[in-house]
Amino acid sequence: MAWLASRVGAWLSTIPPSSSLPTAQPTPPRPLKRRRLALADRDINAAMSPPNTPAKRPKTAPAADALDDTPRPQRAIAPLVANTVLSQAGAVAQYAAALNGAPDVPDAVDARPTSTAGSTSTAASGKRKRPRSPVKAMADLRLADAGIEYRDLEKRVDELPAQVRQLHDDILACADGEAIVPADISADFARAAGRHHRLRPHNLRTHDALPKETLLAELREAERVRDATLECIEEHDAEPTWNSEVHCRILRLALEHHPAVGYKDVTTAKIWPAHLAPALASGDLVESKMVDYAIYLCPERAGIKQAVDGLLQRQPLGLQSVNQTRYDSLRHRPIAISVETKTPDASEEQAKVQLIVWAAAQLNRLRMLSPGVHLLVLPLLFVSGPSWHLLFASMDPDGSLRLYGKLDMGETRSLPGSYKLLASLRRLAAWVEHDFRDCANTAEQKRLHAQLIIGAAAFDNQLLVFPGAEDLLARPNLRILDNAGADGFQLTELRKQLKHPESAELVSADIAPFPGETGEIGVGEGVRLVKQDFTEDWPSEWEGKFDLVLQRTCLSFHPTWSSAVATTHRLLRLLRPGGWIQLVDGAPPYGPVQPATDPPHAKFFKSIGRAPSPADAANGIDPPIPTRLPELLAEAAATEGVVLENSGERREPSKWGKAADGEEMQDLGVQTIMGIVENVEKLWERYPQVRRVGPEEWERLTEDVMRELREVGFEIETAAVWGRRPEV
Repeated sequence: MAWLASRVGAWLSTIPPSSSLPTAQPTPPRPLKRRRLALADRDINAAMSPPNTPAKRPKTAPAADALDDTPRPQRAIAPLVANTVLSQAGAVAQYAAALNGAPDVPDAVDARPTSTAGSTSTAASGKRKRPRSPVKAMADLRLADAGIEYRDLEKRVDELPAQVRQLHDDILACADGEAIVPADISADFARAAGRHHRLRPHNLRTHDALPKETLLAELREAERVRDATLECIEEHDAEPTWNSEVHCRILRLALEHHPAVGYKDVTTAKIWPAHLAPALASGDLVESKMVDYAIYLCPERAGIKQAVDGLLQRQPLGLQSVNQTRYDSLRHRPIAISVETKTPDASEEQAKVQLIVWAAAQLNRLRMLSPGVHLLVLPLLFVSGPSWHLLFASMDPDGSLRLYGKLDMGETRSLPGSYKLLASLRRLAAWVEHDFRDCANTAEQKRLHAQLIIGAAAFDNQLLVFPGAEDLLARPNLRILDNAGADGFQLTELRKQLKHPESAELVSADIAPFPGETGEIGVGEGVRLVKQDFTEDWPSEWEGKFDLVLQRTCLSFHPTWSSAVATTHRLLRLLRPGGWIQLVDGAPPYGPVQPATDPPHAKFFKSIGRAPSPADAANGIDPPIPTRLPELLAEAAATEGVVLENSGERREPSKWGKAADGEEMQDLGVQTIMGIVENVEKLWERYPQVRRVGPEEWERLTEDVMRELREVGFEIETAAVWGRRPEV
């Protein structure tokens, strides 16, 4: 521990003699009996006034912001000197001089890597840590790349989608006290609330599914929460006490009858990957902000487990999370509402910053997972001591962010306030169970559909591009297989073109079919989903049974040319005599990078793989595969011992990002590139020998291509190849 001793010694050398330090006055003893707060006589329907400002802390107490900040893991040992009159510059100079020659702090104490190029910590981690800029005010976030703005909710509520406006109006009614108290326990409630709070007819809820015993137990718990709140106010308790004694208890009470909705303490959950957080114009990422609680949707109880499992199976190993964090217990539970808590005298502005940075990362993650998703508005909760407030974070298709706030939901200092809050939280839970669930269930579908939509747009939205396709689709009793078809979307669309759809057998195979093998949700009529890894043998009874075999966007990520040939050969064996095969894939730029002339997307795609040399092809991924589709199909046919008839190839440019027609198509391109980034990183984890760029260069390449996508867009060739198995 020599390093610690040397640093403590260096610090001590900067402290003046004790005679020069001010003497702290002794703190008077605290009375043993606590005085209860006197609450003014008020109507249950009156607006709740903020609590009286608590008495100031003794000067010997820690700074207020130190107590009010959300507790975070300690990152380094830092000395604290209270009530010391020192010249800051002089103290720093003395400390720095004393530290000269002291050993470095071990990684176990401060694991933050240095920004120096080639440092040991950076090399060991394999990741470059970009600078983080601490942001304390919403005004600072206007300079972020997302252009974050704060807007008054009362004035701008009409800017929100209809379903969000309805949610806002419902919670406003709860906060006004409409139907918040069960009529069955009105007398018990009145006695417990005290004579200062009068019930009005519109406060009563006449129909309640819960038995009276349950309602009375809820009332008793609400009383305990009220008493704990008043104690926290009197004691000037810090945020952790508020969280454990008040906030977590009211959350538990509100959600206990919503089994598909839960909450977690997430004070240690960090944003991951870091680039999901907003960046400033300087290029520095906004310092990662964490929140206190996450209200989530439980997939098992909400009926979306298969959808979530399928989504996670398609993610890279390091990014297998439906959220913007790798926090273990939330990786498979979609976060619906985030909660930031503060003590009554803490900064509201700082809470807003924490919420919007966290929400920005979540909305970016949602866009990445679900291209074209329409629900990009999330509720956020800010809790200041006893008072709860609702805000909304909104993201536009161009990535700009707005924070709308705030709407009072209720408070826990009184029983009427607690019941307003309980009604508001339960309305939010219902939103999670329905509106948010529907969004989560369709998110993976939208991401998968984007690949098909962009590729088909290059061929005038034609799914089949080979001559004679119309004749094939006119036949009865067709059997069609779509390899890597996920949710069967392509076959669902193709079925609309069949002359005899009722007699057709359409099979969509995938390593992780979505939403599941039954195909009862989100799959068109007549399409069957099956689970099949195309790198393995197909069922023997399928060989020679299909009239048409399709495959789209699979070849780009084969680790070797030989694996692509083997996979294509297995597909050919499924064709019956006279059956057709069609392969479609993107053919991005490849070969050596030309730093002076290549646009960002060319550098990006060239850096994914390797130049088309035999040595490179033998060592890993071969990006020329989509540019050599006729050769691939011919070699696979030769392996099968046949020569395909009516073979052909067609190439057309597909437009990505800003170059595409319409905002939805532009956004689909952006989200698809994000998916490519994740898939490439997954491939590099599995086949590290094929990686040809380091972490820093890869981060720069991805940033540049995303900027090009959003500002000007680009075109990539889409290639299609086909052939027909000879008749016997």
